[in-house]
Amino acid sequence: KESRSRAPELLEKDAASAELADLYSIMVDRLGMRPSEAQKTAMTVAAAGCEADKFREFYNRLRDRQRATDEAVMASFEMQAYRYAEDGKYYTASQFKDYFGYNWMAKWMASPVAQKVAEDGRAYSASQFHEFFKFGWLTKWNAAKWATQRRIAEDGKVYTLDEFVSYFKSEWQQKWAKAPV
Repeated sequence: KESRSRAPELLEKDAASAELADLYSIMVDRLGMRPSEAQKTAMTVAAAGCEADKFREFYNRLRDRQRATDEAVMASFEMQAYRYAEDGKYYTASQFKDYFGYNWMAKWMASPVAQKVAEDGRAYSASQFHEFFKFGWLTKWNAAKWATQRRIAEDGKVYTLDEFVSYFKSEWQQKWAKAPV
C-alpha cells in the first residue's frame, strides 16, 4: 500500500526498481529488519539514488546504516548522479555533502534529479543511463549533453528549470516538485 502511494515520488527521485528490490533484500536478509521497516527504509534509500551493491559494501565496512547510506549515495553510479541545488545548478552528492554538511541528505532528497540527453533524443538520469546502457553507460553519459528540463507552472505555461529558478527564487524547488511535467 505504501509502495503504491510513494510510486510517483520514487519515479520522480529516480529510484530504480531493481535497486529497490535488492536494497529491500539486503535490509531483510542481511540487517534483519522487519519487512515493513525494510520496505520503508529501502524506498527512502532508493529515492536517494543508492545502488544496492554500494550500500552492501559500505554497510559491511562501516556497520552503521546511516553512514553506509550516505557513503553509498555519494559513490553510486560512478559518482555521476547529479541533483539541482537551491541555486539552480547541478551538483554531485559529494558536493552537496561538502556544501550543506550534516543536513546534506535532506537537501539532496528535496532536489530535482539532473538528466542528460541520450542518442534517442530523450532525457535520462545517471541511474537510467546505467540501467539502459549497462556496461557502456558511463561513456555514453559523459558524451551526452545536459537536458533542458521543463514543467508547467501555475499559470499553465511551460517553463525551463532555469526559468523556475529565476522567477520563483527560493521557492523554485517546491514549485517545481508540485508542477506537472
